[in-house]
Amino acid sequence: MIRLHVYDSPAHKVVSKCYSRIEPNPDISGLGVVVAFLLSAYLVLALILGAYCFGALPKGLVRRADRQLFFARRPEPDERWQRIFEEVVLMFSDQQLLAGISVLIAAYVQVVNADLGAHHWNSVVYLAWLSSTVRLMSLPVLRERLKRNKLALTVRICAIMLGVGYD
Repeated sequence: MIRLHVYDSPAHKVVSKCYSRIEPNPDISGLGVVVAFLLSAYLVLALILGAYCFGALPKGLVRRADRQLFFARRPEPDERWQRIFEEVVLMFSDQQLLAGISVLIAAYVQVVNADLGAHHWNSVVYLAWLSSTVRLMSLPVLRERLKRNKLALTVRICAIMLGVGYD
């Protein structure tokens, strides 16, 4: 009687080559990288939603439809909370801007060295998309601030274009 093992079949050899192990890449999909991106993105989202509900958005952003559909409040006269809110959103937005550009640069360096697989390239694309979303979420909040400071506006637009060029 001839015994044929499954592992000796040609079909198993082909399938085993298809399911190769994905090597970890801590520069792209390490725990610290992913947590930093997600945490700051969710914090900006929570800040903007909280500002929507508690009236800390800058004047001109809350329209009548926002108040009717989303129960947004008009800005309260307390300018201190608005300044704090703008500073925190600016801080997280800048952090996402730099982190997005950094992860894209790290990915392109690894692509040139042929060290980046398709799985990690997808991770880079998703992280860059998340970074762009946070930047776009924060721009309306920072509109008046950036109008007052032309140098900050120019530097920010150049950095966003650098990130968009890589996205």
